[in-house]
Amino acid sequence: MKKVFCWGTFDIIHKGHIEFLKFARDQGDHLTVIVISDKAVMENKSRNPINFQNVRAENLKKVESVDDTLTPSDFDESCKIISSVKPDVFVF
Repeated sequence: MKKVFCWGTFDIIHKGHIEFLKFARDQGDHLTVIVISDKAVMENKSRNPINFQNVRAENLKKVESVDDTLTPSDFDESCKIISSVKPDVFVF
């Protein structure tokens, strides 16, 4: 099985997100999306997300291309997950 990972905020899911996620899923057999934390959104975009991390993750689970979501608490945890899982492809 070819594992694909991607990550992002995915606050208000729109057509661009859907196309990106479909492209990512087409790169392998299983797509896992890392949904960055609310704190990371604030640090990187200087604004709070509209939806909390858990809501964004649940919304992504409804997208046909997405097989799984992860909600790490910070960047370091995201890196640890990626290092331990060792996805075959990381779409960015």
